[in-house]
Amino acid sequence: MPTRPRFVRHVAALCCVALAGLPGCALLHPEPPGPTLPAEVGAMASVVERVRARRPHGRFPLAVAPATVNYLPDRYPIVLRGEFDAAVEDLGRKTGRLDAIGPAYIAGAAVRRVGAFDPYDVAQYLLVRFSPIGFSPDSTRAALVVVLDCGPGCGSQAGVGLRRTRNGRWRVAEYRAIREP
Repeated sequence: MPTRPRFVRHVAALCCVALAGLPGCALLHPEPPGPTLPAEVGAMASVVERVRARRPHGRFPLAVAPATVNYLPDRYPIVLRGEFDAAVEDLGRKTGRLDAIGPAYIAGAAVRRVGAFDPYDVAQYLLVRFSPIGFSPDSTRAALVVVLDCGPGCGSQAGVGLRRTRNGRWRVAEYRAIREP
């Protein structure tokens, strides 16, 4: 029995889909993917991806601290572009919060479960610590502080501004170092 050419089989399959009353053609107009992560985790994942993509930090294995760090706006003021002012203001209201970071992995980096600080962590990983995240009222902008900890007397801090894209993911829009007081 002769088989039908592949082209004919594909056309027949598309006709069946059209006749079944399914809205639109899945091949020509795919639905945009919705956000699959909570806003806080999605913002943290974008920062981890950025740290991993840039030197010198990108060549070290990364781990994420299990809890957020206390944000102290008087000691570590964040200076970002004006579009992030509302998010920075919201972050300022979250001073004193130490929140647990939920998932076991963020963008492929393990979230450590060994207390708030363990010297073993920085001996093997570049430990990424996050402040709580401030959001603009319309949730299109976010601001946070990121601490990259590589051991005693070694590390850096940065203020990060993020924008939400059309598909609901976060993108790092500004990454600015914060000097030690």
